[in-house]
This record gives sequence, structure tokens and C-alpha cells, in this order.
Amino acid sequence: MSSLVVFTTLGGYYASGGKILDWKSTLALTTGTFLQAACANSLNELYEVDRDKIMTRTRNRPLPTGRISKGHALLQAIITGVGGSYLLYRFNNPLTCALGVANIVIYAGVYTPLKVVHWLNTWIGTVNGSLAPLMGSASVTNNVCDPSGLFLFGVMYLWQISHFMAIGYKCKFDYSRAGYEMLSISNPEHAATQALLHSAALFPMCYALPYYGVLPWWFAALSTPINYYLLLKPSIQFKRQVNYETATALFWRTLGHLPALFTTSVIAFCWQRGLKGWLKKQVVDRTIDGAHSLFLAVTSTSSSAE
Repeated sequence: MSSLVVFTTLGGYYASGGKILDWKSTLALTTGTFLQAACANSLNELYEVDRDKIMTRTRNRPLPTGRISKGHALLQAIITGVGGSYLLYRFNNPLTCALGVANIVIYAGVYTPLKVVHWLNTWIGTVNGSLAPLMGSASVTNNVCDPSGLFLFGVMYLWQISHFMAIGYKCKFDYSRAGYEMLSISNPEHAATQALLHSAALFPMCYALPYYGVLPWWFAALSTPINYYLLLKPSIQFKRQVNYETATALFWRTLGHLPALFTTSVIAFCWQRGLKGWLKKQVVDRTIDGAHSLFLAVTSTSSSAE
């Protein structure tokens, strides 16, 4: 999950115009967000250690197995949280740092306790998981209103609901045994409906930005099969037959959907911000210049031979 945070943060950074060769900013951004994610995860596992012992998918974590102590985990959380926040504040900007700190607070202070209270915890956790690209965008623009950051935030938000509804159903017995309140446990049909609705919502969002000229037209064309085959279609199947097989199929498709749509989105934003001109200069213009030089060399050789 921490790797996913870094990947989506970098996506927001480049989509908003971040420079590829600005190593100081990118290194601070990736390292800082990774450390903040480590802090949030450590606090989460500290809070849930007793429940993690019950669940099959978490019982082999370091705290439940006793490989590290709670004191060790708390110290790690403090060091990584402070260290990551300092890097973002010092080498990016205070806004990026503040968004990262908000992520820690939402994840460890709101989402984690709410998991045993109400199934709305999924929507809170989704906000938390969607802030990473907004952090990357803010590190470049120093605001949270850049279209690229907001769009990637929306992509992450809608994708996560479908993704976690599938996980929730797949692991519903584990979650139930540990006492977690998940929509996939209390109302599986409604969970499948939510997965379908959030999958479908990606279509108008991916069409809106090309319509208003924020993204190139080809993005709408490419996003359509990605959204349909990797998210909407398996969501429809999950809704028609709510069972372990369709939930598993949706889960695996979502793992392919996010990198496909997210990468396409970042490339489209970079294209709109100047990648098209750069490619033309590097590829087309150089090819024409090379062909012209070759033509001159050939004609010059022919003239000398005569």
C-alpha cells in the first residue's frame, strides 16, 4: 500500500507539471510520503493488534506474531511521521506536508476507530487513500485546486470504492469474526450496488475534461475500454450474482484498472502541458533534420562523383 501511495503521489506531481530531473523535490516527495504512510500504518496496526490476531489475512503481521513490541512500533511511527513531514515541509512546501499529516490523522484517528462502529468507514478511508495524488499536485502548484490533482483524486476515490467492496465481500468472514462493520457483511447487495455506481461514475468524469479542453480528446477514447472492461463489466457481474467468484473477479480486475487508467491520465495531462510539443521536437523535427542532412550528403556525394 505504501508503494501505491508513492506511485500515485508521483503521478500527481508529473501531471501537474513537475520536472522529471528535479531530483531534490521528487526524492523528498517520494521519501516523505513513504515515511508518512509507514507512520499511519504503524499507528493502525498498534490500534488493531488484537483484532489482527483473529483475522487470517493479518495474523502474520509483526505485532500479532510478537516479532516487534508495541513500544518499537510506536517509536517507528513517531520517527517516520516526524521525518516524513519534515522532508515534505523543508523540500516541497507546507501545504504538501499538511496534506500528509491530515492523511495520518484521518487514517489512524478517524478511519481505524470507525471500522468497528459503522460501515461508512470505507468512505472515510477512501478519502484518505485519495489524497496522495493531491499531495503530488500540491508540491508543484502549492494549491489543491489544480485540475490534474483534483481529477486524479476523483479517479482514486471512485476506484477504491469498487476495489474495497470486492475485498470486503471476499474477506467478509474474517472481518465479521474480528468485529468490523462492513457494508459487504451487513448488506452485500447494497455493497455490489455501490461498486457498480462508483464504477459507472468514472465515465462522465473521464469525458468531462476532454469536453472542456483540459485533456486531449484521445483520453476519452482510451479511458472507455479501460473503465468498461476492467471495472464496469466485472462490477455488473458482481451486482448480478453477489458471490465469492464475482467478487474475486472484480478484485483482480481493479488491480489492472488503476495502473492502466492512472497512467493514461498522467500521460494525458503531461501531453496537454507540453509533452506533445516536446515529442514533436525530439522525434519529428529531429527525424526531418536527419533525413534532410542525409539527403544533402547523398546529393553532395553524387555531385562529386560526376
